[in-house]
Amino acid sequence: MILGLDFDNTYTLDPTFWQKIYDLAKASGHQIICVTWRFGTQKDKEDLKILPPDMSIVFAGGRSKIRMAKKAGYKIDVWVDNFPLSEYLMKRSWLGKLWNPLR
Repeated sequence: MILGLDFDNTYTLDPTFWQKIYDLAKASGHQIICVTWRFGTQKDKEDLKILPPDMSIVFAGGRSKIRMAKKAGYKIDVWVDNFPLSEYLMKRSWLGKLWNPLR
């Protein structure tokens, strides 16, 4: 199973908790990928250094997180995001075209 984990206001709410979840997922043969709306600037990369050093990161750069994760080669099975129905997650994705309560 691959989990897509948001950074701002999700991972950052309790990094110690998420580190434990990351370790448990990894020990169980699962993968957690950080998929963030951020752009990957030098400051962004510095901020994300609190993530486990071996966690993969996808910078969506303001585009659909679903689309950018897929473009990076990840098929996310479960999303963990503080605003899962947001424009950031659904924007230009097939899910957003089917159902978007923000319209």
